[in-house]
Amino acid sequence: MTTRLLPPEEWSRLAGTELESVWPVLDPAHAHIVVVERADTIIACWALIRYVHVEGLWIHPLHRKRGRVAGVLWHGMTTMARTLGATVVWTAAVTEDIRRLIEHVGG
Repeated sequence: MTTRLLPPEEWSRLAGTELESVWPVLDPAHAHIVVVERADTIIACWALIRYVHVEGLWIHPLHRKRGRVAGVLWHGMTTMARTLGATVVWTAAVTEDIRRLIEHVGG
């Protein structure tokens, strides 16, 4: 068995692993994938990913569900994330409203 850092040009070899749906959205500048191989077969893998995490979404109760404030905030946050070079961000939901919002924007 050998352990090595899998170069980005070989990430497609991760088909059939837990990283199969993850590697296409990873930025090689911020992700590293360690694999264990036996002969030419990947038998284990794990990813180390630096990511942008967005947290603490809040809108004053008088301005919720009115569209404009959320849209302006969304634009500001996506602009900032892109400025940092992020193509994907991570977040979580503690309420059903936020879960629906995350799903609405593709999360």
